[in-house]
Amino acid sequence: MDMYLLIPILVGLICGLLGYFLGKFLGENNPSNTSVVDVYKNRISKLEADLTAHKSSNGSFVVSGNGISSGAGNSGVRSVMMAKDRDLVHDFN
Repeated sequence: MDMYLLIPILVGLICGLLGYFLGKFLGENNPSNTSVVDVYKNRISKLEADLTAHKSSNGSFVVSGNGISSGAGNSGVRSVMMAKDRDLVHDFN
């Protein structure tokens, strides 16, 4: 086998094994990782509860527009309104 191929393969294997074992042994009992994960899990569950409460209280949304979007925000949308407030919002043509 050519030495130009053997050296990068061996270096890659050594670095991969070294990184695996260092991560396995040094990151095993890190309490800061579990506390960060718990914080984000609590935040996600609170946001999901807020979303379901908001969906149940507000009804459905109606989006009207030309269906063409430039990808820059909502430039292709003419109006966004609640289904129960349709008669209060005018078309912006």
